[in-house]
Amino acid sequence: MSSAEQLSAAGDLLQKGQVFRDKDLDQCFRITYLPVRGVYTYIINLPDKPKNTFPTSVETQSILKRFEEGVLEVVEDSPYNLEPQTLSDKQKDRASELWLILEPYLINQPDIFIPSVRGEAFTAAHAAHGISKETFYLAVSRYFQKGQSELALAPDYNKRGILKKANNSTENDENPVATKVPPKKRGRPSKEHGEGRPSHLFHSQFDYALKHFHISEKQTIKSSYKRMIRAFFPGCNRREVPSYKQMLDYNNKDYQKMKLFRQRYGKIVVPRSDRPMFSSSVANAPYPGSVFEIDATIANVYVLSSYFDYDDPVTPHEIVIIGRPVIYHIVDVFSRMIVGLFIGVEGPSWAAASMAIRNLLEDKQLFCLKYGIDLNDLDNQKLEYLGTELFPLISGLSEKLRADHGEFRGDKPDGLIELIGQSIENHKVYCPDLKGTTEQSFDISQKKGQYTQLYTVEQSFKVRDQILGKGIDPRREACLTLREFIGLYLRIILKLNASVRVGYPRTKDMIKKGVPAIPVKLWQYGIENIGGVLRTPPIQQVQKALLPRKPCSTNRQGIHFFKDQYYFCSYAEKRGWFERGNYQKNITLAYDPYSMDQAYLVTPKDNKIEYIPCKLTPRCRDKYQGTTFKDAEFILRYEEEENIQISHDQNMNDTTETAINEKIAQTKSRLPEKGNTPATWKGMRDNRHQEAKREAQQEKVPEPECPEVSAQLPPEIPPELPPQAPPQLRDAPPIQAEPDQEPHETSERTRNEPVTPRETTKSPPLSTKTTAEKEAEAHDEQMRAIRREAKRRKLSERQSE
Repeated sequence: MSSAEQLSAAGDLLQKGQVFRDKDLDQCFRITYLPVRGVYTYIINLPDKPKNTFPTSVETQSILKRFEEGVLEVVEDSPYNLEPQTLSDKQKDRASELWLILEPYLINQPDIFIPSVRGEAFTAAHAAHGISKETFYLAVSRYFQKGQSELALAPDYNKRGILKKANNSTENDENPVATKVPPKKRGRPSKEHGEGRPSHLFHSQFDYALKHFHISEKQTIKSSYKRMIRAFFPGCNRREVPSYKQMLDYNNKDYQKMKLFRQRYGKIVVPRSDRPMFSSSVANAPYPGSVFEIDATIANVYVLSSYFDYDDPVTPHEIVIIGRPVIYHIVDVFSRMIVGLFIGVEGPSWAAASMAIRNLLEDKQLFCLKYGIDLNDLDNQKLEYLGTELFPLISGLSEKLRADHGEFRGDKPDGLIELIGQSIENHKVYCPDLKGTTEQSFDISQKKGQYTQLYTVEQSFKVRDQILGKGIDPRREACLTLREFIGLYLRIILKLNASVRVGYPRTKDMIKKGVPAIPVKLWQYGIENIGGVLRTPPIQQVQKALLPRKPCSTNRQGIHFFKDQYYFCSYAEKRGWFERGNYQKNITLAYDPYSMDQAYLVTPKDNKIEYIPCKLTPRCRDKYQGTTFKDAEFILRYEEEENIQISHDQNMNDTTETAINEKIAQTKSRLPEKGNTPATWKGMRDNRHQEAKREAQQEKVPEPECPEVSAQLPPEIPPELPPQAPPQLRDAPPIQAEPDQEPHETSERTRNEPVTPRETTKSPPLSTKTTAEKEAEAHDEQMRAIRREAKRRKLSERQSE
């Protein structure tokens, strides 16, 4: 860029006295001088705190470049901008005096920016007018920082000294007066306290009373004042204690009312009690079905279980109290009509909210018939005064669903958003007034519900708060079953939909056409004159979209859902998700909390969400088939507690470790003092071989007993007698067995008879080894001989070498 182009761009963008901020440095600057020729621009730093600074030169091209990059931005409102209306007469007079002295030096630009020139100017001013160095440089710095005008030399008197608010002063709080001595008390003396003492002497006592009594204990200022007098001024006369008016004035002046209110009531009450309200909820809902609001509350009565017959005259069942049911309302903001309802024991949760959303698509006639209400025959139900339009057959979803920061937070409503396209709006916490339509419907319905003559929780609380404190527990008066309560509450809803809503902001056209502020009439008027169409997706699709989701992963056992619970499907099996090395870590399963038999794999397909059915694996089917999610949690918790208890009992009664330690100590006693020597572990191979033989002989399966000796067996050959036997024994006939005994067996009688000398000489025992065993022993002996010979040869070869 040439010099001419630089000057042209600088003239268009930069102006003398302009303030801009550097985003990188977070610092403000002011342009003090734009040269006619040259490539430099003079700027002065504007510090956060008062400080003497002087202009410096910067390249114009670099300033323009930083403007193009967006680093520099122009600042319109700067604390260094001069406001003449805020200056006092004294400040203006001092500015005129300094201007008469410094004008010849300040207009000499850009030479005054050079430090040596400024030094010469100070010397001349000091010699001519006797001005000090501090005054000179402070005035020059203030002149360039505040825009180079005569009033820029005005000193900041309001920033000097120690600032203290003047008690009982008429000065403006925005321009406090710097003072060290409290002013005198103003006004006519009090009749109660006379002259009294100035209030600034009691500020510490006022602070303590307001913080501890008024804010912490939430007492009134009058009560806080009385407690302060008793605590800090016991036995003092009336002129020595502060008056109540002094404490009240101190509170109104030194304590901001909004801040005090927040400290007393907290962050929950203040936003909904003191938030500005310039509009109404109808302004954001121009026609019926544009915005639905959903919220939950707890009923003010205790109910009984509906699965038992308490009216059986023969065998009445014992009372089973299940607590206070949860009520969900879905309200159309435009017409104030309750279009969806759910009452159950399920706590405020996504499961209960999804049931309320399902009710939007249900047939309202069948829903009412289920609880004994026929919309076509209202005379029999004693509701004829409501007309035939008390619950229009509304079935569909709105454009936007408004909720609080509760059940619809997180990824639970993702299916409703992705599959159905439902827009969901979550309000911030502690602000129920942002969805006041449903809150008001709860208040009205609970008040209308007291016509049932039940002893409600609110009534019991009022009685308990009395001085005697003898309230009736509402659980003692519980007599309605859950099903009966739903039927009664449904009648209340029908009545509310046909009742006038006081305070509804009707338009001119509504007033002109005579449309009353009744939800049913407002709905019909909006549909006929303004518009609005509900979306009615298939109920099966909505049910899938309302299913809660859970992140899962895969392994060889299947899709891991919860603990030891696994699912599988052909979609995942074809893609090899159950094979090692191809496990999936980020998959999503949608499940029905009321049935664990089936889940759905959520997968994107062609910019849509597809739900693929998954079944329980065979190893989990016997355990979780036909159970709910809570049942599965109970089973796992029961098994875990049972295993922990069994392990504890086993650890307490386990004697195995003690027995092992005792046996080891016993066996160590057989060792020598120095342990086993090398002589003991030689020949381990032969010892192992002999040990194996002994184990084989010991573990040998015995042969089955032989049956009676048949006639075909050859006769047993008697053993030969030894040569040294007497000749009479050689010639003697063999001993014959008794007729009733087996051959070669000795009877009990023979063994018990005394032995004669002839009988003591026995023949040598017969060999019990078979031919195969003898051959095996001969083979082993031969192999040992071969090994000994080979060993001997190796030893001789080593010796010869």
